[in-house]
Amino acid sequence: MYLQVALHEAHRDICRFLWQEPSRNELPKTYSLCRVCFSLTCSQYLAMQTVRQGCEEVGKGSNQAVGQG
Repeated sequence: MYLQVALHEAHRDICRFLWQEPSRNELPKTYSLCRVCFSLTCSQYLAMQTVRQGCEEVGKGSNQAVGQG
């Protein structure tokens, strides 16, 4: 589920990491994740908020589906 939630481009630096091939003598490359990953403290919250927002955008019957009202 988490890998289906995209990170906004402005927030991708928070999930930035360095990668270096062990056999090469090069400087490490910088990468940023584009999706919510499993190990972030906020992963569950972000996934559930995404589902909740989607339900709310569907229409009037969404309040009952997300446990509100």
